[in-house]
Amino acid sequence: MKKAYGYVRYSSHNQDDGWSIEAQKEAIEKYAKEKEIKIVKYFEDKAKTGRNTNRNGYQNMIKAFQSNNNDVKTLLVHKLDRLNRSQYDFFTIVKQFSKLNVKLIATADNIDTSNTSDMLIASIQSALAEQFSLNLSKETSKGLLAAAKEGFHCGGTPPLGFKVGQDQKLEIDETTVPAIRMIFEMYLNDMGYTATKKWLHDNNYKTSKGNDFSKSAINSILHNEKYAGIYTYNKVSAKDEDGKRNSHKYKEDYIRIIGGCPAIIKQEDFDKAQEKLHNRSNKTKSYNSKNYYMLNGLVYGEDKKLRYSGNINYSNGNKYMQYRSSENDGSKSVRADKLNDAVLFTIRELLMSEDKENDILHALNDYVATYNSELNVDIKKLKSKKVSLENSRENLFNALESGKVKDSILNRIEEIETEIKNIESKIQNSMSEQHKFTLDDIHDLKNQFIPYMASNNTLNARELLNSVLKHVIIGDEEIQIKFHNSISINEEIETFFKATA
Repeated sequence: MKKAYGYVRYSSHNQDDGWSIEAQKEAIEKYAKEKEIKIVKYFEDKAKTGRNTNRNGYQNMIKAFQSNNNDVKTLLVHKLDRLNRSQYDFFTIVKQFSKLNVKLIATADNIDTSNTSDMLIASIQSALAEQFSLNLSKETSKGLLAAAKEGFHCGGTPPLGFKVGQDQKLEIDETTVPAIRMIFEMYLNDMGYTATKKWLHDNNYKTSKGNDFSKSAINSILHNEKYAGIYTYNKVSAKDEDGKRNSHKYKEDYIRIIGGCPAIIKQEDFDKAQEKLHNRSNKTKSYNSKNYYMLNGLVYGEDKKLRYSGNINYSNGNKYMQYRSSENDGSKSVRADKLNDAVLFTIRELLMSEDKENDILHALNDYVATYNSELNVDIKKLKSKKVSLENSRENLFNALESGKVKDSILNRIEEIETEIKNIESKIQNSMSEQHKFTLDDIHDLKNQFIPYMASNNTLNARELLNSVLKHVIIGDEEIQIKFHNSISINEEIETFFKATA
């Protein structure tokens, strides 16, 4: 029997007249059986356009024919338009197959490219297929644009944080919207992409395609106007002749409806994010633990016009982290470690001074009491489940004693023993988590405060810093630390800060 490959492509029900992948294969198999041809392998492309050949299944098929040890020289397709709907590409394909000495047979069209007369018919059909594809594309686009102008979702996977409602409009998806809000919150709090990706991974959030978040995926979310309640459609420029699209190139006349979808992010926060993305002042920032500049965005020159950013200086073979004017105008630079320590000491004394220790202790234990009550509920549930399992085990033992010795009973007893051990371990862990803070704990926290804040770029650390500190001014004679209006420092702390900084 002759050997052949089969190729099938399916774009959508509307465009393929009901010819599914399975239906195409069935038609090809029927033809192959009649002609005594053996189908060695099928190559397929699902939900792919026929306007170009940039398809995985198609490209893999070409590679198979090009293989040196390949003895298959025939390709069966259901119809010619399964290969391509571009007349130019059709002739390119035929020429390519001719060089490979491959015969193309379209079973439904009754065309064999090794036959000259069939080639004439094939060229006419290819031209008609291309015209049909262009007309269909135009009509489909008209319908989608009309729907988009009304704010309807026009197909495809909705952006993360949204779902499509019964009215075919976007609505908030409560299961994924926390990820979107946290991405913006972390970005506005100067958290790096690495920290954001870690938070998303630790909290089991995936992209709309089910993948782990990449830097580009987070960046795309930060740019998406839909999260500010602005519905957009047909925004990105069309694909080029190779089927590739530049996702950063936008059309001038795309659909943009303010209030066209629910807002997940406040407009002012979205605007702040766009400004940060535009300015890219964060290029000078480093977000890893080795080069973390805690005060980036908070340090200014004396007239508050110049912003200081983290910078590494090498001197005499040594590496020094410093804050330096962004204008590089010869202004005084400051050692990052010394300024960080001075600022953090001041904040620590504000928040954890000796006269506040009892208040902190009381607040922590109030929090722990709430947390412990939740743990107690969990422990109670675990203990109840343990009792239930022990009863089940006892019943199984009774069955064994009555002479009903079965492998299934023994296996189940073993499973229950394992479950009980796991529950006991969980109970023990939960009970060990219960803790009542003492003054010794407060002193330990106070000792750890400065090194932790100076080296850990976490959202909680950043929020604490921003809630207390307004900015730091680098002057010619002295360095000033400014807190928010509701916060004041005593003379002793101020004197220490000036001496240290």
